[in-house]
Amino acid sequence: MPKTKANFTTADELRGCVEGYFAMCDAHTTKAHVGKGLVMEVPDPLPYTFTRLAVVCGTGPETLKAIMLRGEKDPGGPDAEKADIIFQARLRIEANLEERMLRGLGYGQGHIFALKNHYGWRDTVEHTGADGGPILIRFDKQDEKL
Repeated sequence: MPKTKANFTTADELRGCVEGYFAMCDAHTTKAHVGKGLVMEVPDPLPYTFTRLAVVCGTGPETLKAIMLRGEKDPGGPDAEKADIIFQARLRIEANLEERMLRGLGYGQGHIFALKNHYGWRDTVEHTGADGGPILIRFDKQDEKL
């Protein structure tokens, strides 16, 4: 995917782009047939995605991630404020994805995929022994053939 020029140069421009993106998603409507040929617009908020946020801001997700990483590495640097804006937007997107998954809205397996692959979620299995401590399982090289 070719790199694109971002539609923001300052933190305020980025903030405006991010707020505009969320407002656009929240204001989305769809047509619903309500009977007897009547059609009306009903609220149908779009799910938030990091990739769509990047597109709306005129860039790609990797560019937004790079800005976020630069801000983390240099908290007092020129990208610190932009990094915080992107970090907060990313959290909002993750929370929206989690809530949609828990409410059964959209494609459940898609939500799980996105959370695992883009937000670091993972399945965990914890077992405890009779003494309440963790059970340790060790596999040796010979066990790979099992």
